[in-house]
Amino acid sequence: MPAAIWNISMEQGESFDVLLRLREQGGSGSPLDLTGYMVRMQIRESVDAPEPLVSLTSSPTGGIIVDGPAGTISISIDDGATSGWTWRYGVYSIEIESPAGKVKRILKGEVTLDREVVR
Repeated sequence: MPAAIWNISMEQGESFDVLLRLREQGGSGSPLDLTGYMVRMQIRESVDAPEPLVSLTSSPTGGIIVDGPAGTISISIDDGATSGWTWRYGVYSIEIESPAGKVKRILKGEVTLDREVVR
């Protein structure tokens, strides 16, 4: 199944927090058990840009928290980080990697940064 598309608008100088709930495919709707999964998110100026503008992981200080049994992924970027951003547009994707090493892109899209006026 291809990754879902969700375009994001972020505010420069504000915290960005989002909670994703992953569900089992099919009719049950039960949470997808993410125990042991790694999660990665990157924002780049373009798909081909050599360096990411933003890179988050589910490592202990990487900005992403995974609640395995609940099937949730919490992404958090603090206002201090977004204050320093000078870009206006990018693309992103989020991948999950199972304990067995299987990688699946779950979400992708465009990111626009609404520049801060009050500084």
